[in-house]
Amino acid sequence: MIDDHKWLNDNPEDAVAQALKAGLDLDCGNYYSKYANSSVTMGKVKEAEIDKALKNLYTVLMRLGFFDGSPKFENLGKNDVCSNEHIELATEAAREGIVLLKNFNSTLPLKSNEIKTLAVIGPHANATSAMIGNYAGYNLLLAF
Repeated sequence: MIDDHKWLNDNPEDAVAQALKAGLDLDCGNYYSKYANSSVTMGKVKEAEIDKALKNLYTVLMRLGFFDGSPKFENLGKNDVCSNEHIELATEAAREGIVLLKNFNSTLPLKSNEIKTLAVIGPHANATSAMIGNYAGYNLLLAF
């Protein structure tokens, strides 16, 4: 939101606050750990909102067995995650999640009577393997 997207030209504390308020509990980078404290100090986010995000994260970790000595995800590899069953589930979710099929109430600035063709462009326009989920980052435990 800050480095690449320049979303709303926010500063890091604003981005942290907006992400948390939007329900994004997990930070796959380092913005929460670097800027959440100052975001609270500046009054942009409440400590209770951070507590809620942490509760959600730790609840999931507990359900996965992270704290009982035998995490269910510890020995999973690419073949487990990228199985045909999971790819089909991701495909089904994508089909059900498509939102640009109809422009109800002219929410989007598109005029269907003027659009004859639509091009999908960019680095991921036809990146089918990336679009089924390609997160390959480090396993990190979020801490503020």
